[in-house]
Order: sequence, then C-alpha cells, then structure tokens
Amino acid sequence: MTTWPTGIPDDFNSGNYRQDSTDTVLRSDVDAGPTKTRVISSVSQDKLSGPILMTLAEQAIFEAWVKTDLKNASLSFDWNRGGNGVKKYLFLKPPRYAFPGGHVKVEIEVIAV
Repeated sequence: MTTWPTGIPDDFNSGNYRQDSTDTVLRSDVDAGPTKTRVISSVSQDKLSGPILMTLAEQAIFEAWVKTDLKNASLSFDWNRGGNGVKKYLFLKPPRYAFPGGHVKVEIEVIAV
C-alpha cells in the first residue's frame, strides 16, 4: 500500500476545503405518522475536496507519485491528513493543477478508517 508522499503538505489549505458526508440513513414515507428511518450503513464515506498549495518541486514529486505509484490516480493510498490518524483514501477525479508551483485541486474519498 502506498502512502502520501513525504515532503508534500499533509493537509488542505486552511479554511478552503469542503467535506461532504454520505447519507447513511434510509427514510421511507408511511401512510400515517412520522417518516420511518433506518441506518443502511454504519460507515460514512466522506468526500473531501479542496486546494493544496505546493511549490514547483513539491508538485513534481506529487505528479510523479500520482502517475507512478497510484497508476494515474486509480489506486488507493494511506494518508495521515493533518496528523489526525491514518485513513485510506481514493481519488474521485485526477488532481487538477492551477498553475506550476501553485494550488493543486484534490477530490478524494475516505474508503476505510
């Protein structure tokens, strides 16, 4: 299993990222009374997106890692994002590069805690 590359910023730019949690509850309308609800999954697969500011050198390392180690962003990876414990992630889309040595837009999903 590959891990987030050393020397690359380990979190999104502060305040500029989005985290969406998947809905794990099934809601059903009934003829009378309140809506019935039940949990359909005990694990929420959070989706994260946002920019990570990288220097030109960091971006070169990151691009090589995505292309080589992750086979063009098709494989999962372990990341201790912001020092909050290691989780397994998967890219939802290939990273987008704003300009060389600038922001890299990343969209990932937590697939295992």
